[in-house]
Amino acid sequence: MRPYLRRGIDETDGTVTIKELREELAARRPRVPYTSLRDWACSRLEQPDSPEPTSATPSVRAVVGWITRHPDTYAEDETAQLKPFLDIRPELDQAHGLVRDFTQMLARRARH
Repeated sequence: MRPYLRRGIDETDGTVTIKELREELAARRPRVPYTSLRDWACSRLEQPDSPEPTSATPSVRAVVGWITRHPDTYAEDETAQLKPFLDIRPELDQAHGLVRDFTQMLARRARH
């Protein structure tokens, strides 16, 4: 199996996917579990340089908390974390604006 896999990878200049290799193997012999094939490939093949890990994506609860809180209460890093969500999701940006407007209305009403 291993020489066949290596040959399949070499013939495609490494562009073959593990799924494609698995399908080819299935035609020749009993089905090979995907995880076994993946583990073999990961341990034997050169892996491209992976990007640096990014910070964890905030949870839905955290994003909703930022949108529904008054912006003056944000920590500096929270503003930076919320901005990409507001940039790519217009409906979140709109909701954020509506919450800000609503809190301003409540603050004005409380002063009178």
